[in-house]
Amino acid sequence: MKVSSNHVIDCSAPPFVPDGWEVVKHDTTRERIHWNPRRVELYLTPSQKADAAAEARTVFAELNPLPLLNANILDYLLKHQELIPKEWRDEDREVFFWGTVYRDRQGLECVRSLIWSPRVQWNWETRWLDGEPLLDIDCAAVLKIRRH
Repeated sequence: MKVSSNHVIDCSAPPFVPDGWEVVKHDTTRERIHWNPRRVELYLTPSQKADAAAEARTVFAELNPLPLLNANILDYLLKHQELIPKEWRDEDREVFFWGTVYRDRQGLECVRSLIWSPRVQWNWETRWLDGEPLLDIDCAAVLKIRRH
């Protein structure tokens, strides 16, 4: 894939909010990101590596000090699917954008993830932070910016 600096994502803009939801946290530490998939890695926390059923809230707490990407990146990639790295195209993988936390219609905190399915191609899913194990190491991918 040819990397282009023409794709600048405004991470400080208000994120997409599904109907009836609200934003609890939206990390705007990085105002703009020049999309470069070589600077992004799929990352598993120690809990995810140790426990195939790690709780989402535990994983989220472990990620707190890392430079996480927010839902603006997710939505940009959905609009520009040619920018999504081919290695992310795995039916058993979800790529979480932990930098934006929502509260859904039921009042539950959640994050959105990018998923691939041959049936629907690229789409997004929801994972609740409380009471829901991630169930499988392969589906518990996390994005972070590589520091080097």
